[in-house]
Amino acid sequence: MNIIILLGRYPPVFGGATPNIMHLYQKFSEEGHNVSVITPQYDSSHSRFEKYKEINVFRIPSRLNTKIGQIKFAINFVLTVFKYSLKPDIIVDTVPFCYTLPILKFYSSLFNVVLVSRLSQIGSHEPTSFLKLNFPILKNYFLKSYDFIICISSALEKSCITAGISKDKFGIIHNCVDSEKRFFPILKKHEKDIIKLKLLKEVKGSIVILPGSVSSRKRTILAIEAWAILMSNYNLDATLIITGPIKSSGQQFRNDYVDKVFSLIKKHRLEKTIKLIGNVNNIEDYYRISDLLLFVSEREGLPNVLLEGMASGIPIVSTVIPDITSDIIENNKEGFLVDDDPETIANQVFKLLTNPKLCHKMSQLGLLKAKKKFNVDQVFKETEILFKSKIKKNKKTLCI
Repeated sequence: MNIIILLGRYPPVFGGATPNIMHLYQKFSEEGHNVSVITPQYDSSHSRFEKYKEINVFRIPSRLNTKIGQIKFAINFVLTVFKYSLKPDIIVDTVPFCYTLPILKFYSSLFNVVLVSRLSQIGSHEPTSFLKLNFPILKNYFLKSYDFIICISSALEKSCITAGISKDKFGIIHNCVDSEKRFFPILKKHEKDIIKLKLLKEVKGSIVILPGSVSSRKRTILAIEAWAILMSNYNLDATLIITGPIKSSGQQFRNDYVDKVFSLIKKHRLEKTIKLIGNVNNIEDYYRISDLLLFVSEREGLPNVLLEGMASGIPIVSTVIPDITSDIIENNKEGFLVDDDPETIANQVFKLLTNPKLCHKMSQLGLLKAKKKFNVDQVFKETEILFKSKIKKNKKTLCI
């Protein structure tokens, strides 16, 4: 198969869905499929073309943060396909329901290319959000443009149902995690101590990791409020490590929110117990030295960080995102699912950090689920079967 992926962000511009997509499609490449990624070039210093583990990455100058930018991106997408004679069998749109869609639909219909969308975020670029905007009649028409819609969580599947999309045109294929080569636990204490000394020389005691950008969607402030209560009520020997961008890598970024985060840390005098690491390329090492993962995002598609944490053998305290976090975590099994209340969050973090047996039990259940339910081989097979069936159906339609 010749597969083209339309991807909103690619390193050095970081997006949460990017590593997961690249991991899955690296598997496609290893299995003999030809994979190309087309993504915005956010900065002129970023290479226009590169080869990444047998995946072709093309960067085009248009951006996706405005309507005009989306239309220009779609046009440049088509021009890039022609210029490099990519001849796709299938296009995977990971930024669906934008103003790119009419042009993608026209191209896929004209050249009989399968057009698949991959929904990765509730609240943007999914059917119900799409229909809330202008031109509902026209948008109802374009809802049917995709040959299939991949939903990575139950919440996104419900969005398709609510939007009235035919049941044979969407389904769940969860994200995967590299639990073999990248995300796995370190069992020997002395090995963990060596990595900890290398990464966080001055940090002692328990480590709680909060992965993700410092942003309102990730609700960094909620985590800090919970941490302030934890330190005030229990005075634990523990450090909160925040690993994620604290400044723009090319895309839009809320610097005022970052300023509020630093002000709150200073207000509660948490400078010694909270470390903002910034974006890191070796997040797996930070998971391995952590004792607990804290997750408090407001909305997601299916949080990769929860999969990565489970695969790394650490228990989780997570706030609830309906029909999303429950796809990954069962309360009191792989971790705790809690309300959006700082004190409740603090109490459950305390409960885990002071109960090694419970931590071990939850980490083992998380490891098992990561390897069984979110294994890359399984997700690859499900996706490959889907793609082949849609291409086969397209060819039959063309013959008729």
